[in-house]
Parts: sequence; structure tokens; C-alpha cells
Amino acid sequence: MNSWLLLICMGVLSQLSSGVAYNVTKTEGEVSQYEIVYHRKTYFGALKYCEELGGRLARIPDMERDKAVISWVYTTNDELGARYWIDANDIQEEGVYLRSDGAKQKFANWAKSEPNNKDNEDCIELSENADYAWNDRSCYFPNYFICEFLIYH
Repeated sequence: MNSWLLLICMGVLSQLSSGVAYNVTKTEGEVSQYEIVYHRKTYFGALKYCEELGGRLARIPDMERDKAVISWVYTTNDELGARYWIDANDIQEEGVYLRSDGAKQKFANWAKSEPNNKDNEDCIELSENADYAWNDRSCYFPNYFICEFLIYH
């Protein structure tokens, strides 16, 4: 890996003073750094926050990644009922989940009886109450969130 890329990544991650970092190798050959941000923001605020730091809201493309992220969150969280935004929503069309880049979210790990669209819930969170299975929630609810930074592609 180029040393300048490593320095840039270290600079980005040092700005996330309230998070916990984790490296994971993606199935597509990418390596990402995930960061839990312990500031509550709406889904839209979380998207903007991650993007301003050169990352994106975390994407979970498959079961392997889902298990890795859930396992990691279990070991870092000590708050009952914690919830974390990830990058997918069905704002444009109910039941069709898209990432913020417009690509379809093909994989899902829904909690029992989810998604239910209760009270017009359009964004996806990982919920401690459901063992970090996926839950649809109002995009305007303030949650913690997980940013993803591409380290190598």
C-alpha cells in the first residue's frame, strides 16, 4: 500500500475521536476501514458526516460482511438498545432498498417481522434490540452510525 494513502487514512481516522476502527477485506477485493461514530445523527446527517470525512455510510453487501460487522459491533458496544445507521433506504420506492449511490441493496438481514414500514420507516439500522439484525426506521431518528473508508481498491 502506498505510504501517502496510509497517511491520508490516518488523518481521516484521527478526526473521528469518538469511534472505534476496524479493518475488513471486502469480497470485491477492496479493503475498508469501518468506524462507529458515537454521535447521534439522522440518516441524512450521518451520510453527510461520513462523506465530509472522505468516506461513506457503511455498506453491507453480503452475509460475510454482515457477520463481521455484527461481531465487531457486539465487542465494542456497551449500551443497551444501541442502533446504528448503515447505507440503504427505500425512500424512492417502498420495499426497494437502494444505497446512497443509487445501487440496489441486494443483501438484507432483516430482524423478525421487518421491514414493517411502521410510521413510514425508510432507512436501515442495525438494532441491538434485535441482535443487530436489520430494522427499518424513520430516517429522521437520531442514531449512532458506521462510516466506511476505502483503504485499498
